[in-house]
Amino acid sequence: MTPATRRSEFELSVLVAVPVLLGSLMRIPLGVLTDRYGGRRVFLALLAFTPGPLVGLALWHDSYAGLLALGLLLGFAGASFAVGVPFVSRWYAPGRQGFAPRAATRSDSCCSPVPRLCLLVLRGSPSSASRSAA
Repeated sequence: MTPATRRSEFELSVLVAVPVLLGSLMRIPLGVLTDRYGGRRVFLALLAFTPGPLVGLALWHDSYAGLLALGLLLGFAGASFAVGVPFVSRWYAPGRQGFAPRAATRSDSCCSPVPRLCLLVLRGSPSSASRSAA
């Protein structure tokens, strides 16, 4: 990836880290906005805002500064967890409101092996590579 983009490994790591860091920092203000205005309004605004950075990344990906700026904006989508969990947990009785965060965390942990499996499929599994060499 580095030769194609002509970026150092540090620049690429910053480019990947920026949306993740902003997403984790924006959970607090989005949680406050969710408590004040309700999850439906905040989530709708977040869903309306999110395609902008995605389209921007598709169209203007030539400069590093542009990628960083759009990555910052894309970090808001990562903070949607802070809007969804309080919104959904209110659907349950007070004794069961902890169920929504546990269910969301389980789904996140179940999905974490998916990118690794996709890489194995795209690269070819080690067993298939040894069979084709024989």
